[in-house]
Amino acid sequence: MTALPIVIPPGFISVVTVGQAIAVGDPLAKSLPQTDASINIAKVLQVSLKQMKHVLKKNPGEGIEPDDILAQKKSLFGIRDIVIRSKTSGTVLRYERTTGNLIIRINDGNPIVQEELVSPVEGIVAVCNNEQIIIHTDKHVISGKRGVGEIGEGEVFILEHSLENNDTIEDANLLYFLNNHAIGKVIVGGALTKDVLMKGIGMGAAGLIGTTIADEDLAYIQEKQLKTPVLTVGNDILSTLLQWKGRKVFVDGSSKSVIFLQL
Repeated sequence: MTALPIVIPPGFISVVTVGQAIAVGDPLAKSLPQTDASINIAKVLQVSLKQMKHVLKKNPGEGIEPDDILAQKKSLFGIRDIVIRSKTSGTVLRYERTTGNLIIRINDGNPIVQEELVSPVEGIVAVCNNEQIIIHTDKHVISGKRGVGEIGEGEVFILEHSLENNDTIEDANLLYFLNNHAIGKVIVGGALTKDVLMKGIGMGAAGLIGTTIADEDLAYIQEKQLKTPVLTVGNDILSTLLQWKGRKVFVDGSSKSVIFLQL
């Protein structure tokens, strides 16, 4: 089994449990509806909770529109009032006497849409908490020959010129074609030299996969404790990766594995 960690975005809550079997496209987490707004009237107007009944201009159940006055504090001599106005339409739900908060149910005229975070693989939920979900899977997974680094995820970027005859290719050409289009992506090629590897890592590639990478170059990356995953694979796996151009993969350097993400 290969572990695929999935980060839960802020404002989302998990809808799966540990040990649950999931398929591609199954929901893992859903966004929490953000429909209520809270304004601390007492703090904004700098009045005591006892004075709140004198400054509030809207009561629970009342509808409000943009620019409506929610609360108003008169100055000592009536020269300048401090006013809190609504920035949206909605309904006053309640006033919290112990906190000074006025709670408003926002109504923007649009239905509430709940977003979903769905699984890109088939597998079993191994870890589930407020920060991430880890899925163990043996589907759409391939194993490389050697690997260093940690984990990365991104679209497959094919370094075409590295697949040409090694007798005619020059390292300078590879460095030229390794441009900003590879940033954040998993670079896939044939023979990858140390200079190519270091440029890819330095520019922010999500990972590098090649059929030919010198042992000393892999050792150098490991010695420097660089986190970008770097793998060597066989020609059969390379063929599969070439067909996956522009689609996402997850690369794990320590387990020497690649997961083909289905979504």
